[in-house]
Amino acid sequence: MRRTFVSFSRFWTKASRAIHGILESIYAPGTSYLLAALAVALTPQTVIGVGFLYPGYWWIILAGIMLLASWAPLPTTGTAAPLWGAALLVGVPLMPTLSLKLGLLGIGLSSILARWKHPYAQRYAWGMLQVSSAWLLTLFLQNAYAYFEARWETFLPWMAKSLSLMLSAIGYPAHADGSMVYLVKDGEIVSVFISGDKLGGAFLLLFVANLTLLHIFRPYNLRSLLSVFILTIFYILMRVGWLIGQVTETGEYAWWDGTAVLQSYLPLVGLVTIALRPLDITKKSIWSDAFQKKPYVAGTVLTVAGTAGVVVGWLWVDPGVKKHGAILIDEHYSRWEWSEMPLDTEYYGVKTVYSYYCMVEALGHYYPRVKRNFQEITDETLQDVSVLILKTPTKPYSETAIQAIRRFIERGGGVWLIGDHTNIFGMNTYLNMIGEPLGIRFREDSAIPPKMGRQLFEPTRLSHPIVRYLPLFLFYTGCTVDAPLGINDALISQQLLWDMPDYSVNTFFGDFEPSLSERVGATVQVVAQEYGAGRVAAWSDSTLFSNFAIFLPGKMELALMFVEWLNRRNSTLPVRYLLLMVYAVLLVVGIYLYKTQLALIGCSLWLGVAVGVATIQYAYDVFYPVPKPHKPFREIAFWESPSFEHLPVKAPMDDPTPESYLTAFVAAQRVRMRPFVAWSLEEALKANVIVAIHLHRDISETEVGKLKNWLLEGGTLIVLDGGGGEISGIEKIAEAVGVKIVPLDVAGGAITDQSGETLGSDTVIGFLEGEGEPLLYTRQGQGSKRVVGMEVSIGKGRLFLSTTMSLFSDASVGENSAVPSRRQLRILRLMYALYSARDMRAKRE
Repeated sequence: MRRTFVSFSRFWTKASRAIHGILESIYAPGTSYLLAALAVALTPQTVIGVGFLYPGYWWIILAGIMLLASWAPLPTTGTAAPLWGAALLVGVPLMPTLSLKLGLLGIGLSSILARWKHPYAQRYAWGMLQVSSAWLLTLFLQNAYAYFEARWETFLPWMAKSLSLMLSAIGYPAHADGSMVYLVKDGEIVSVFISGDKLGGAFLLLFVANLTLLHIFRPYNLRSLLSVFILTIFYILMRVGWLIGQVTETGEYAWWDGTAVLQSYLPLVGLVTIALRPLDITKKSIWSDAFQKKPYVAGTVLTVAGTAGVVVGWLWVDPGVKKHGAILIDEHYSRWEWSEMPLDTEYYGVKTVYSYYCMVEALGHYYPRVKRNFQEITDETLQDVSVLILKTPTKPYSETAIQAIRRFIERGGGVWLIGDHTNIFGMNTYLNMIGEPLGIRFREDSAIPPKMGRQLFEPTRLSHPIVRYLPLFLFYTGCTVDAPLGINDALISQQLLWDMPDYSVNTFFGDFEPSLSERVGATVQVVAQEYGAGRVAAWSDSTLFSNFAIFLPGKMELALMFVEWLNRRNSTLPVRYLLLMVYAVLLVVGIYLYKTQLALIGCSLWLGVAVGVATIQYAYDVFYPVPKPHKPFREIAFWESPSFEHLPVKAPMDDPTPESYLTAFVAAQRVRMRPFVAWSLEEALKANVIVAIHLHRDISETEVGKLKNWLLEGGTLIVLDGGGGEISGIEKIAEAVGVKIVPLDVAGGAITDQSGETLGSDTVIGFLEGEGEPLLYTRQGQGSKRVVGMEVSIGKGRLFLSTTMSLFSDASVGENSAVPSRRQLRILRLMYALYSARDMRAKRE
């Protein structure tokens, strides 16, 4: 028995050593791969730094990082960790992105564990410190990669040449021209643009950088490290060649997708594990027992201050000096998105909705002077103007106008350039006459996500002031913007397709399908550049400021913050560059004073990041608050449920359907009201008029009580097409005001108004009984008319209920850009009357 036990102990010892050796050999490549994979997962397609942890196996990756961290080389145990490292955990909830939260969490946990003298606690603390340091590097490189990738027109021409030689060697005749590779396959020429997405995007950079950093913590044989880099370059070429063959053969491989990238680089991790040879290291303490000494106190202070200052300097947006707010929108060079034709109840058609009239009128509620210009742009035109809006030009600017605009900027003026996709009407060419001398160029493509039809964006509190106050924001389709190094962006999207135009189509749109000849990657979408005393901003998606979109969530907020940023004269002192230079020096000196105390460096760097992030958020709040209107709006709330969308808030509604109600939304603008989307009852109750569509939600008794009190005090509630979906909500509201919904034998029938005019056929859930004014009827067979639309007085307020299903929808009243028929016009006029009823009552009183 004893012999068996001894044999098992020896076997277990050898097995443990073998397992430990295997885990130690894959520690650096495995951790590098997992960190790079997590960075790819945490970086969304719309904005740098925002973190969304996707469900499923990404949680397993995070657990894997912790597992690998626990197998880090074991240092000598001894001194306790500094308490301020653990104090970083306090700042975790305050961080605006999940990426930053993970880093602070890791460094804080490592500080806590290192205070426990148990060897495995020390091992785990050391591992978490390494991982957190690598994660900080990963975040920086991910942002830096996107910054540079979005500005590179061509990408590694030598890579194209090397690839063409390799393809020719294996039987595919190929030729390289700049960043393009042309190869012949089956008698046809295949064009391949060698861009970052073909190489795996930021993943490869993150993988190699993390290997290098972990080499500092856990030294490897330099010869084996060199062989890894040679192996990596060879693997890249082989992978691109395989990718080209896969796409040309099947046409289905999504090379830009994060999962595809990770899968294609997984074999490289195995090869690196075999190639790397770790060195024996001298065991040492991970925490300095000399922390109390003055040099390390100074090093801590300088490193924290330096890091915080660099973060603030990089994200700094000059608050400048506010101007008096005189806005001029040019119409002389633009005969698209007209702004002079009122959106009213008399005129209809494309020109009334593809117009900036509502945006210009809304700006007049915030700024003292908003005017339109129909004359040649000269120095006299721009005298006493604070912001000049140049939107969608349809003819070239004269040299007189170009020079006047340049002088206007030099004097401290703000210019907003608004273009659109595919150079339609030549507008991007004309805008480039203004922008290119300043370093800004609108391209002739379309910018769209490669996976889905539309792009969603949600900022954080770290985002540029122009976009940081936006809610969940739906883009339409703009173009990419060329902003070289030195030109400041306000928004970079991480992954967009640069889709080439098709000039045989009237909109010039391409096929919206990624091809090897196109690029998928980081894209500049907003430019905000300072020139001397003035400022220039560029935006490439003009449609979303049109009348039919301007009051959907985020659109007017974006226009307002563009103007607010431009309505400032730049400071004479270059604060941003001074911050970067001074605090970068402090950071270098602080790290130098630490010598080899890597633990303190890691803690100090993360603490500096936390301080810098908190500081810049506070600066944005103080210097760039959301402007308040000096003239009140007549607001009307469209109370929506997150589960059922009737407006294009999160997804486009390209065709009129029984579920879309954009025309009903725009109808409120035609009676000079400002509609807004309310996702909660509390938000909706801020308006004097609420429109509820279908009421798909189950309304609580508390909400019914709040609505009733609001009605008694003079509010107006309009329930359009209450018969769609679940009806519990409309039943509760009807019951609260003494109205009963009686089921009908037949669900469908013709709908008529008070005059007997037929408004269409629709499905209804029942007829209404109660004290109120009937507005809509249905007749089934030879029976009597039944009320399916009723207006009820309640206290000082009014309630309109309808049991129709889609009478007021876009499928019934038509698209907002169409000229309505006689029948559709009667429905629209009914909506106008309902929306304006409160104002008419106020006039009568």
